[in-house]
Amino acid sequence: MSEAASAPLLQESLPHRAELAGARERLGTYFARLGLDDPARIDVLVEECLRRASGKVAPGSIEELKRRALEEAQRCFELSVARILGVAGNKEPSRVAAARAALLLGGTGDLDMDQLFLGEETGETALRLRAAMPQAVPPEAHLSMHEQPISFFFSGSN
Repeated sequence: MSEAASAPLLQESLPHRAELAGARERLGTYFARLGLDDPARIDVLVEECLRRASGKVAPGSIEELKRRALEEAQRCFELSVARILGVAGNKEPSRVAAARAALLLGGTGDLDMDQLFLGEETGETALRLRAAMPQAVPPEAHLSMHEQPISFFFSGSN
């Protein structure tokens, strides 16, 4: 991670440079394991996640910052997947989860993850992702549930 990219966050109320560098490295490793290749893009994503996370923790809470920053990285990944699929992630979580599984299990072949995080939907990306998504077996079938009376053990008879 570049020192120039880390300057804005370091100038805020986070005095622990070595620990913050560890958080940057952990996030960078996370994004690299997701398949991102562009170091500049990884730096931007790392800084964005740290910036969002720093607004949710008390100053000096480095361990909490690391945890929140990783949550932000996961949220960023899911939002990127939802954007490529053209769905609202919070409205269709099962589709986003299926696409995430396809990506993480390698079912999409040589899909360009940098392109996925940039949100550049080419049509082909969405088609390849949809084709690799696992299908429910048997298919999902939403059934209505009959009303069940509730009887309490300690009520009624004395």
